Amino acid sequence: MSKDRRENPNDTRSTREQLAEPVGKKPSSKFVPEHMVAYWKRLLDERVRTYVVVAGAALLVLFLAQITGGSLLAGLIPLMCGVLAMALGWYAMPFVCIFAVAWFQVLPFGVPTGIQSNINPATTHFRITDLMLVSSVLVYLIAQFRVYSLAWRALPDERPLVFIPKSEPIEKRDPALIEESEIPRCFMAVAGIVVLGQALWLLLSETLLDFNRFPAIRMREDTKDIKLPVGESPSVIFTPEWSRFILFVLTSGTIIFLMRLCLWYWRLRTLTQEEARLILVDTGWSEMRREAARQETWRISGILKATPAMPKMKPIPRPQRTEPRKPWFFAALGRGCFLVLIAGIVAVILVVVGVYLMDLRQRR
Repeated sequence: MSKDRRENPNDTRSTREQLAEPVGKKPSSKFVPEHMVAYWKRLLDERVRTYVVVAGAALLVLFLAQITGGSLLAGLIPLMCGVLAMALGWYAMPFVCIFAVAWFQVLPFGVPTGIQSNINPATTHFRITDLMLVSSVLVYLIAQFRVYSLAWRALPDERPLVFIPKSEPIEKRDPALIEESEIPRCFMAVAGIVVLGQALWLLLSETLLDFNRFPAIRMREDTKDIKLPVGESPSVIFTPEWSRFILFVLTSGTIIFLMRLCLWYWRLRTLTQEEARLILVDTGWSEMRREAARQETWRISGILKATPAMPKMKPIPRPQRTEPRKPWFFAALGRGCFLVLIAGIVAVILVVVGVYLMDLRQRR
């Protein structure tokens, strides 16, 4: 055995088997993939751990904000989706969490029942529950995707997945890029977005469109005692639902246009000399692309006619797979069964708790 290998006196394998093992590589577990072990190690990093704690706190606040509607399931399902997204690194779980939050906002108990959502636009301005819900969702999404950016591949690989060996090391972002002022800035941005959203909702819910006047906006309280002239159609005053929709579209379009204009101007002000030169070259090429392509075609055809015929090059063989292909169906089936099992356990616990509470109420 070579000297650079560590000899273990308790190892009962033959010399050939010990030499066949790669140097410096520990045998991977049969149940836990190597990329999951690396993902969990990155979560335990001191700098990444801060975002993990922030995401967990945001999920707890989300759970409390959801159960105020009277349904434990409304807070438990988004909480479980967020925990699975953080623990297993599933990219789809944050979107499932947001969908679950929206679903239980419309149907508090998850199914169409006689108890519907009590969303009243006239009384939903700056409520504590709404502020907690929106803030927790925004903070969770920011922390979750920040963890993804630090725990997985820094840049996407352009190669097909079948040609990327699993044993290849993944280039990740250095956690040292996290600044100390990053999380406070995140909280400040979330607070600003929440206040801006509540102000926009106040504007949309307290105004109506009325094309009988200029400007065509009327406060909700002013439309209670409207008496239209004889022969005038009452359709010029939109219903509150249509007024909110049209105002939302117009306001969103105006804000997006102004932000796009400001960002474009800010980008022009911060251009370096090299970037400006590249933009001018690209613009010049796009203007004379047809003439330049024609000249290059003539030049290449003249060079090929003047040079002797070159032998045909052999095609480069396509790289072969280094690992056997694993069917995606069984992986999807396994994850689906795992989620169904967790959902079944939660459902059984909720049914037991509900039966116990009903029995306790009947005894009283």
